[in-house]
Amino acid sequence: AYLLRARRKRTMSVAAASDALKPYLTAFAPERSAEPFLVHWSVAKDKSLKSKAYTRGEFYALATRAASVLVKHGLGPGDCHTHFFSCNTVGDLAFRLASVMIGTTPVTINWQADLPERVVYKVELTSSKLVLVDDETDENGLSMLRKEKPGVPLFNVSALDQAEIISLTE
Repeated sequence: AYLLRARRKRTMSVAAASDALKPYLTAFAPERSAEPFLVHWSVAKDKSLKSKAYTRGEFYALATRAASVLVKHGLGPGDCHTHFFSCNTVGDLAFRLASVMIGTTPVTINWQADLPERVVYKVELTSSKLVLVDDETDENGLSMLRKEKPGVPLFNVSALDQAEIISLTE
């Protein structure tokens, strides 16, 4: 038996979500947008190292795109979305900041330990409305998820750079 326990859905008003975001806004203030913020290193298929640097402004724009994706998929304060990645990704970080922006809760899949059954269990238990994946997400887990939870949409974070930004204040 898994140790996760279902909790009642916690609801949060948009105002409360905005309050939760306030401490982050200093780090992403417009006057700091050109400052270096994050360097993401990854291992290519040929085992070479790749890096991509983000300024504070670039990362905040990416997180805003992520928040827009969540809103477009009908998520709002108190809703859950599952992070099912093959490795550590910038998309994971962007969606975590996005969850603070709009008051959602990210549900983490342990890409090194969670079996496909556990993936489905976490999505069911949390009533996740969206599952975030990357290009290398485990195909066995995805196949079982598609079969067991066909109504839960998947979003590949490799498309995040092209996602439309929508107003989050309406």
